[in-house]
Amino acid sequence: MLLAAYSFTFAGAVLLWLPASPRWLTLRGRTSEASEIWEKLGVPSADREKIMHQREAVMVVESDNNEAGGENSSGIANPAPAGLLGHGQPVKSNKAKALVLGLFAPDTRSRLFLAVFLMGMQQLSGIDGVLYYAPVLFQQAGLSSAKASFLASGVSAIVIFAVSIPAMIFADRWSRRANTILGGIGMGITMFLMGGLYAGGAVHADSGAGRWIIVASIYVFAIIFSISWAVVIRIYAAEIQPQKTRAAATSLAHGSNWLSNFLVALVTPTLLARTSYGAYFLFGSCSVVTALVCWAFMPETRGKSLDEIEQAFYDTRGSRRGLKAFGTVLRRKLPWGMPPAIDA
Repeated sequence: MLLAAYSFTFAGAVLLWLPASPRWLTLRGRTSEASEIWEKLGVPSADREKIMHQREAVMVVESDNNEAGGENSSGIANPAPAGLLGHGQPVKSNKAKALVLGLFAPDTRSRLFLAVFLMGMQQLSGIDGVLYYAPVLFQQAGLSSAKASFLASGVSAIVIFAVSIPAMIFADRWSRRANTILGGIGMGITMFLMGGLYAGGAVHADSGAGRWIIVASIYVFAIIFSISWAVVIRIYAAEIQPQKTRAAATSLAHGSNWLSNFLVALVTPTLLARTSYGAYFLFGSCSVVTALVCWAFMPETRGKSLDEIEQAFYDTRGSRRGLKAFGTVLRRKLPWGMPPAIDA
């Protein structure tokens, strides 16, 4: 009941006070409504001019596409197939096909794959394994059942809630790239620490400092996740997408997140039952691998416009092509990369 009341309250607040996107309104010709929202949000006029320029560019591209699709090579308009006039099915089919092709086009698929990867690895960091099975983790560390339940459902929830508030407030002041990379490394270290303590037999149920290090590490892991991946990855997965595929690409990325969530919820109890350290090493490895992938393929987007983000990904593709070409030349020049000699 409490969660349902919260959901209805949030939905009502959004319905009453959340304005429509001025970019969306501008792209659809509702400039007067967009101007009112620009004024309300305090957006500088220079940014508004960029939006108008993008709108004109989009309209030109759409006009060219419509002309190309409506005429054949001789310049005569292609007639609609018999029996399909007035039903709208060919138009819907063409739009769906164009959307799928747009998602996997050369200039957009790299951003789609990066968003799907990041949203999936967000769950494979083990955060929901910690939240769902925190009582089991605390009991495994040697705490009593009553104390474990209190620490898991009470203190840990308060800590995560308290940390998430400043994380959302300062999200736009922190580097997307650095936050994701450092967060992945930090979570990986805490997971490896806990796995190493269990693997080395340093955690005892009755006494010893090992169990308290485990408890503290669980809190540290939750804090690092709350100030890094919990907020930044969701923002980044949406803002790197171009306007034409943003909704579909973001939906696929969130689908990857839910699928990974299901896998974590399914696998974690089995890992904890079979070994005391396997889950920690698995989640820690996923976090570190994600940090390495972000170091190689994740451009910074904080404070950048959509055009600048587009250019950042274009530069990244160019850098990867240049690196690949350099590797090819290097392999040819090295002795073991040369083709075998042909005897005369």
